[in-house]
Amino acid sequence: MLPLWPAEEYANLCRVNGWESFQPTWLGIEQFIDEYLPHFLEKNIKFCIFPTVDDAGVIPTVEEFVCHLNTELSLYE
Repeated sequence: MLPLWPAEEYANLCRVNGWESFQPTWLGIEQFIDEYLPHFLEKNIKFCIFPTVDDAGVIPTVEEFVCHLNTELSLYE
């Protein structure tokens, strides 16, 4: 499962309880869609959207994630 946050600052807040040595990596949306998403879809890797120390975040199906992502991106076209 791959955790995703909308900004690096939120990811850094989760670097506790054994996760201190992990570094968030910023990806532009185009890079994420073009380079990473096809691999994640092929491998059926699930996403955990915006987890926090106090909340596990949202875990959509791959299909739900892609649908929501496309809907959100259509607002910016």
